[in-house]
Amino acid sequence: MLQDRNFRLTMIDYNLKIEHAIERFAAAIEDALKDVQKGKEAIGVLWRYLKQSAEEYGPLSSNLLAIYKAMLANTEGWNVAFSNLRRQGVALQSALSQLCLAITELQRRVGIASRKEAVSTRLTIFHFYLALS
Repeated sequence: MLQDRNFRLTMIDYNLKIEHAIERFAAAIEDALKDVQKGKEAIGVLWRYLKQSAEEYGPLSSNLLAIYKAMLANTEGWNVAFSNLRRQGVALQSALSQLCLAITELQRRVGIASRKEAVSTRLTIFHFYLALS
């Protein structure tokens, strides 16, 4: 298939579109990971505030203690969720890197096939020219 010039041109066109999509997706993942980090930092601040508030105001009534424990559990849940999101984002970045490597390899092979055809065409023209001489 790489001997077919139209196929190679189509591959180059598709690869450019895929590379553009990868760049945009990579930027979106990078932004999302920054947001996840900020969310994780915010949850950390909330957790510290809750701990500090409980220490400052001494023993809490049973109703407030139940609310306090629920809020702490929520901050822990959010922290786990943000950690999971980060892991998934990093896994997506890795998959994009692998896709980028595959596209680069395809481009390399298309380039080799194109150069082989160019050399073959030049040699054919050269042999034709020699035959005419």
